[in-house]
Amino acid sequence: MSTLYRIQVNTQFIDKETGEDVRAGSLFKTDDFDRAKDIMRRGLGKFAGLEHSKRKGNRILIHQKFCFKIGGIETANLAIAEAFKDRNIVFVFGDADYTQAMELGRYHDVIIDDGHSTYDCDVAIFTNYDSAPAIMKRIKARKIYQQIHADFENLRKIPVWSNFTWHPDPKIDKVLSVSVTAQKALERVFQQESVVVPNILPKRKEEPFKFLVLSRATPEKGIDDVVKLLKRFDEAKKDYVLFLCSTIEQASDSDQIYLRENPRVLAVQPSPYTKALISSADMGIQLSKNESYCYSVREMLQAGTPCLVSDIPELRKLIKDGQNGFIYKEGMDIEKIFDRKLKANMKTYDEKISPLWEEVLSGKL
Repeated sequence: MSTLYRIQVNTQFIDKETGEDVRAGSLFKTDDFDRAKDIMRRGLGKFAGLEHSKRKGNRILIHQKFCFKIGGIETANLAIAEAFKDRNIVFVFGDADYTQAMELGRYHDVIIDDGHSTYDCDVAIFTNYDSAPAIMKRIKARKIYQQIHADFENLRKIPVWSNFTWHPDPKIDKVLSVSVTAQKALERVFQQESVVVPNILPKRKEEPFKFLVLSRATPEKGIDDVVKLLKRFDEAKKDYVLFLCSTIEQASDSDQIYLRENPRVLAVQPSPYTKALISSADMGIQLSKNESYCYSVREMLQAGTPCLVSDIPELRKLIKDGQNGFIYKEGMDIEKIFDRKLKANMKTYDEKISPLWEEVLSGKL
């Protein structure tokens, strides 16, 4: 399934790739993630959504006033997207953080509402209690639901919310409360009936595959190849998380943008407690272009964590392909990387302290 990134252009500019004159106010479309991010990074446009090939079945519209990087409604929407990935759903936002929108875009269409477009669907669901009036007149649907996430009884105890009132739009067919707590509060405060429809917590067969990078995010240490590899994982829709135990300021601009905005990449500061990450990781990644000892790979092997490494002499000495990791070659089959049996069957690596250090410390060498 191909993904098309859509950018609403704010300022007229020349496309660096094609030399085309892109007009202000136009909709720039590309399937190149880096080109889309470059346009936004330079302030020439803002994220307008993603498009996927269409699916069969009822057309379902889920509207949210705002989409933040993290939050209860955001998590619930992502759970719906994952659980019903085969359904014909479009998410429409009044405004959105594009990293969260792009995460939803792995599964369904995502649109940033322009304030005047009309929408024709079978089922419409509003996830914010105050979002319906602004867009209701532009939506045509057989069935319209309003979802309630708030406990209005306790919410009105907060001074800024003390005078808050709410009445559902008359076009809404049914109000949905996410819990009995929300339902009872809605009845007591606003005398509004609702049906309890809990948020979804989709079952996962297993946890995301955990990768760990323990080196500087520089071209010398192969961060460019790491980014290329992660993009292959993204394209294959693999479920992973990468712990990047490094700072990323030395990476190229496009690589920095990708690493910062990919929600599957978690940057953590190196510390004495990094050993906990080493032990819990399913696989380490070290795609360095230059290593003479490679302390990080030795640390991971000592903890029983296999490693995916670049094809250079020092790392070939440490990694036996298919036994304690893999020698990475561009274009290799990535499916075999995601095999937890490798770590389960791996023997830990042990390297004794060199006796020469005693001579060095005593000045006898």
